[in-house]
Amino acid sequence: MELITTHLNADFDALASLVAAKKLHPASELCLPGSTEYNVGKFLQAYPDLISVKKVRQIKLDEISKLVIVDTQGFSRIGKFKKLLAKSIPIYIYDHHPPFKETGRICSCEVGATVTLLLKEIRKRKISITPMEATLFGLGIYEDTGSLTFPTTTARDIETVSFLLGQGADLSFISKFLIQELNPEQVSLLNSLLCDQRRYLLGEKKLAIALAQTRRYVRDLAVIAHQIMDMEGLDALFLAVKMQQRIYVVARSREREIDVGGALSKIGGGGHPSAASAVIRDLDLEEVKEKICSFLGLGLKDEEIMPTSNLATLMEERLPFGIQTLLKRIGQAADELGCAAYVAGGFVRDLLLGASNFDIDIVAEPDGISFAHALAKRVGGQVVKSHERFKTAVIKFPDGFKLDIATARLESYEHPAALPKVEKAPLKWDLHRRDFTINAMAIWLNSRNYGDLIDFFSGCQHLKKGIIRILHKKSFFDDPTRIFRAVRFEARYNFKIDPYTVTLIQKAISNKDLFKRLGNQRVRDEMILILSEDLPLKPLERLFELGLLNFIHPEIKLNKELFRLILDTFFNFELLIGQEKMERWLVFFLGMADELSLQETEELASRLKFNRRQEEKSLAAKKNSEKVISELLREELEPGKIYETLKGVHLETLIYCLAKASLLEERGGEMVKRRVANYLAKLRQVKIETTGEDLKRLGLPPGPLYRKILKELLYGRLEGVIKTKEEEERYILDNYGKKC
Repeated sequence: MELITTHLNADFDALASLVAAKKLHPASELCLPGSTEYNVGKFLQAYPDLISVKKVRQIKLDEISKLVIVDTQGFSRIGKFKKLLAKSIPIYIYDHHPPFKETGRICSCEVGATVTLLLKEIRKRKISITPMEATLFGLGIYEDTGSLTFPTTTARDIETVSFLLGQGADLSFISKFLIQELNPEQVSLLNSLLCDQRRYLLGEKKLAIALAQTRRYVRDLAVIAHQIMDMEGLDALFLAVKMQQRIYVVARSREREIDVGGALSKIGGGGHPSAASAVIRDLDLEEVKEKICSFLGLGLKDEEIMPTSNLATLMEERLPFGIQTLLKRIGQAADELGCAAYVAGGFVRDLLLGASNFDIDIVAEPDGISFAHALAKRVGGQVVKSHERFKTAVIKFPDGFKLDIATARLESYEHPAALPKVEKAPLKWDLHRRDFTINAMAIWLNSRNYGDLIDFFSGCQHLKKGIIRILHKKSFFDDPTRIFRAVRFEARYNFKIDPYTVTLIQKAISNKDLFKRLGNQRVRDEMILILSEDLPLKPLERLFELGLLNFIHPEIKLNKELFRLILDTFFNFELLIGQEKMERWLVFFLGMADELSLQETEELASRLKFNRRQEEKSLAAKKNSEKVISELLREELEPGKIYETLKGVHLETLIYCLAKASLLEERGGEMVKRRVANYLAKLRQVKIETTGEDLKRLGLPPGPLYRKILKELLYGRLEGVIKTKEEEERYILDNYGKKC
């Protein structure tokens, strides 16, 4: 047996290199020696038929006659296959980590990804690749080169990506696997690392070493490392995390002068100058830190870089060029008009967190409306909304982008849950009227102070500590929907609502009249936002714990397993759904209302003021889901019947049905999945070529017979017995020729 393998904890470059190496060694079997990175595991789970990978237990070492190793030269990293080094068998290595050499059996040179090396030989031999293989190869290159931004990226990597695009590689698919959202455990660890980091200057380069401990194993430290580098504007970063009895070290560098691979090689790890890792058993965290510092050597000053209150550099690093240009033009306009302008609220919060948010909220002193009209003339926009009562305006640009402008203002409420009365006020009062400290920061845009962070209420500190804190004690009485927002932010960022804020929430909830005054549309909007979160179960459980779900409907019960299955279904059917419009939140609403009766669901949809489309979809799913699942569970079901069952069923209902079916015993759930997948991938695309005009040309008299014939032709196509227009015509003549 010939075998191709790679390193433990395989990433996408390793997986792509396995597939590419098989192109060069077609008689070989593929085997992963052990664990994979999380997203690689999800990829293999989602596309089991794309790559045939043997289990380690299926491989007998004494039967291996040739070994091919990809993406590593470290034999200690290939699991049990390192025992093969004692055998006299040919061993071939393809790798992009140093040392670089080219021999008869080792192909290693300085490129950003191993799969780039393999593709050079594949192209030389003119071996064809499929679009899906091209996509996987592109995924390997993009991951290992930081989407072609790491200093280890070479011209050959870029040219290879260009070639793969010509072979049908799908960049949108690649981006879905590269963009990794942090799970709650990762966010918690990220916060710990941010709080316990030491920052240094190496020459003019910014470097940090962050240490943490956690009882549970937390996956994908590399993702956390990239987040911290982006958040802190670092040139290099070393993370050392003690989990159970081991210390896991991940290092990343954006500068060639800082060789993280060399540093970690001194403590038993490895990698290349821009990315490296290590697993250590015989040192403690402080010893790991000392050895890293020792390697970095002369020129390293133990000089902590104090956080700056100016965010101009961070804005340049994190914001698209168009947004940067707009903010600077706003500041220039404010200078010319003799007023002050700031960007405030969630935009500032997410900038500091490293999250994308282009919902720009501009605050102007002394008058936002007049500033909006003057600004619109300068930037080529148009004021489309102006509210004197609320002292706000909206500028719309030709490309559809909208910019909210508001006067720095103070709000007061005549009674709880009422709309506010607004009057002009200083910026500090404007920020104080907002909901939480993390949303009460602003950035000055005037040229002289451009980028200065204005943080009166410790919002930046609370971000680092992971705290949701209300700004004033009457806030929830003024606007009870802030409770929903507190819960949403707590879950999204894995923060904690502080005890003081929890006490105020409980006081507000105990006042039943408060929620009676609150408009149901506002509750609906907040619930849609919660259900639109990537992981909506956590905030829903918190609402249940606080007693707010009882306010929405007293019979709601949360089925955790159903929510998990809905998430799995979205992931597994993502490609089949594609770019089709679908209200994802509505599927989770159906999960939340799963144990409600049809009448109770109808009452809930009506109470939340669903629009006609939303109400129709939710009630259709409630009425039809059991019937759809029952039909799909029938033992014998021809393609035509599958088509008839699922035709016209909303995508939201299909996803809900798939998740519900997965609650059944395994065989039934898998049958439903296969049939829905067949419908989404093939059956719903089937079309016939014969038209009514064709039937008239054949001499058939118009009437109900036309519909019958066209349906029979469609079923013939669905079942594969009719494949061309000629066969359609033959079927008509054979079965209805006498009526022509």
